[in-house]
Amino acid sequence: MPERCLRVVALGGDGSSLVAEELDGRRRYHLQREDGPVESLEAEDCTRRGLCDGTGSPGFDSPRQLPASSWLVADEKLPASLSIALPGMGEAAIRLQLEADRYGEKSWRQSLVRSGVDPEVDWIYPGELTAERVRWYRARDVLWTELSSSGPGLRCAVMRTDLRALAVRALDSEAVSLLRQGKPAEAEAPLRRALEVAPGDATAAYNLACALALTGRADEAMATLERAIGLEPRRLKMVAREDPDLDSLRAREDFARLVAPKGMAAEP
Repeated sequence: MPERCLRVVALGGDGSSLVAEELDGRRRYHLQREDGPVESLEAEDCTRRGLCDGTGSPGFDSPRQLPASSWLVADEKLPASLSIALPGMGEAAIRLQLEADRYGEKSWRQSLVRSGVDPEVDWIYPGELTAERVRWYRARDVLWTELSSSGPGLRCAVMRTDLRALAVRALDSEAVSLLRQGKPAEAEAPLRRALEVAPGDATAAYNLACALALTGRADEAMATLERAIGLEPRRLKMVAREDPDLDSLRAREDFARLVAPKGMAAEP
């Protein structure tokens, strides 16, 4: 069985990262600058470009990049949980454990856990990794999870979480649950917090428009719906045409114009 391992080597406050991969004794690096594409480098290329020294270890001469140990927030035996502050949400807990699905298949599952709401699944990793420990690193609003095992084969793995995106998904999921329970007034607050974190999130804006329409604030609902459709017109126009949450807006001419298919005038 091939020996494979991924480890976080260096992180930057600007969102950059350097991850080392070892496969049967051969090392290469995966470099990402901020939220750009991942670039894979052999150890020799990494050294030639001044990112690593002659031994294949990372160089830290840039003030933006520091060894991963500088960003370590927890090193725990599995299963484990991490208390963490999330944008727009405050303190919450990240839980990582091996779970079985309804078919009995086991996988590693990292979730955001809060009281009173369903867990928000962050990522799932195959249970073939017999992980024993987890290290969590945080740089800016990015959380890195490193699973490690002493067993053969796949010995360690790395996952990256955008904490702002996770917070927005969790807040939106909370609001959708409240809308389904017939509580649109309560759904408004988490949706507004989601949009404070990510003003360009079309789904949160659309769901806020639904909450406002259901509570009788038609003009504000229309303005918010225009914002949402402006961000993602093709999908949200189609959804809005049939969404019963927007029935209170359906007789308005501005609603008909907004959701009309491209190139077609609204029906009189």
